[in-house]
Amino acid sequence: MRDAIELGLQEFGGPRSLELLTELVLRSAPHLKEHLELEHTTPSPSGITACRLQQWLGARGFPVDTELPAQWRRQAMLGVMSELWWACILQLGGLPITLPEAPLQIGPDMRGTPDMLLAGCPVEVKSMTGWEYKRILESYGIAIIKPSHHAQVQLYNYGADSEWGLYLASPMDPRLLEKVMQQRKKYGKFYSLRWTYAEWVRSDPAHQESLLERAAMIAQDARSEQDPPREDSGITHDIMGEPRWPCGHCPRARRCADLQGVGR
Repeated sequence: MRDAIELGLQEFGGPRSLELLTELVLRSAPHLKEHLELEHTTPSPSGITACRLQQWLGARGFPVDTELPAQWRRQAMLGVMSELWWACILQLGGLPITLPEAPLQIGPDMRGTPDMLLAGCPVEVKSMTGWEYKRILESYGIAIIKPSHHAQVQLYNYGADSEWGLYLASPMDPRLLEKVMQQRKKYGKFYSLRWTYAEWVRSDPAHQESLLERAAMIAQDARSEQDPPREDSGITHDIMGEPRWPCGHCPRARRCADLQGVGR
């Protein structure tokens, strides 16, 4: 995989890459539109692990009371747009990459669209902050560090009937992260950052079944007028007044507090 990425980077900028990128852009408009629309359905592969109450509030159409930071929204949109660049790089590297022709049906209650397919295997691409990327790079896998991402790939594997799915992650500014790490004694001034993290995720039928059961529960919640239990703490800030994860970044934290009280 690393060799394919390196080859794709070497080829990018040449006549073939421009022709391929133009073709991908022309073919991708419906795909990107559908991809963005499915991000906001309930349940969805990308949001399946989120708090039940948070998902219910979104499904029932309650307005957002806390806007996400502008830099978060920018990062999310750039991540979506970078999928075309990744598809181009991987194809230039000789890999049989295609864009999905239609959303995957993932059990009876959910649909989803992977970023691309590699010989039928779902590919999920993530752009993230340097801190997030460093944690993944030095971890034992996304199942531990990013369980929501791991769940998303598991569900795509199920929908595509594939034993394997590919997870690719990269930092938004790899050179900045490399420079920061070079200033630390642990890494040294000659440290070279591996700017792409690749992990093959093997299908886990037991995990997939538990996620499908959760999807059925979330879908049932969405049809009900009764708010479901809050799964997170409800505590939005620490003693220093800084937003606390995850409730401090919930777009409907005030409505949550109105319904079920302030977290303790």
